[in-house]
Parts: sequence; C-alpha cells; structure tokens
Amino acid sequence: SCTFCICVLIYKLFQYEEKGQLGVLLTPGQRQWMSTFRKMTKTKPMRMVSPPKNPIMRYCYEVSDGQLFEILITVVILLNMVQMCMEHHNASPQFELAMWWANLVFSIIYTIEAAIKLIGHRKFYFYKSWNIFDFVIVVAAWFGMIIDMIEMDSFIDP
Repeated sequence: SCTFCICVLIYKLFQYEEKGQLGVLLTPGQRQWMSTFRKMTKTKPMRMVSPPKNPIMRYCYEVSDGQLFEILITVVILLNMVQMCMEHHNASPQFELAMWWANLVFSIIYTIEAAIKLIGHRKFYFYKSWNIFDFVIVVAAWFGMIIDMIEMDSFIDP
C-alpha cells in the first residue's frame, strides 16, 4: 500500500516534469534559481578578441569595429537595395550596363569590407555568424559577376 503511494507520487512528478509544471512544487526562490540555471546553461561565453600587435592589422581592427564603419556599410547596403529595386524587365542595354557597373562597385565595396575585417580580426572573423554570412554573400556576388561576364561573351543565349 505504501509502495503504491510512492509509485503514484513518482509517476505524478514525472508527469509534472514532462509538462514543465514541476515549478508548482517549488518555492518562488527555487523557481527563480531554476530559471536562472536554465538561462545559464543555454548561453555561451562571448569570445573576446584582442587587438593585433601589427600596426596595419590593428588599424584594420579599429576601423572595422568603429561605429563610422558600420554606418558607412549600412548606407552602402541601403544604396545597393535602391539599385536592386531599380532593375526592371525590358530595360535598355545602357541601363543594364549601368546596373552591371553599379553591381561591380558594390561588390568591390563589400569585398573591401570583408578584407578589412579579415585582416583586423584574423581567424576570429569566422567566429561570428554574420561575418560568415557576409563572406558567403561576397563570394556568391563575385561568382555571379563571373557568370555574367561569361554570358556576355558567349554566343549561346541561356
């Protein structure tokens, strides 16, 4: 009889735990501790990058971490979005050529951004997911530009 009560109690505790309702049995202090513990186990420590000793690398590090650099890149991204919105069907060849040159300029700017960050942050550049995303976009943009140049020089219409 006592064993049955203990089994039922353990069964109910497992049910509460599965539903996430175990907090009903905890005091407010214990609930707060559990909440803090859950948050703590889900977070990862930020990796601090020390500035490089080489003066050129240090300059790139300081430039890439500066607010002015971030504002400048954001403005370039917005201008690139405006340029992409201007593209349309049945555009004149002159307009298409202007859009191609604008795309080339934006690709060069993004490549310079990635290079400055790579030089300044070294291997730590790839520790941030946004930098990896930016790097993939830059490589894809250059790949697209190369494909466009090949298509312009070919006689075969894709």
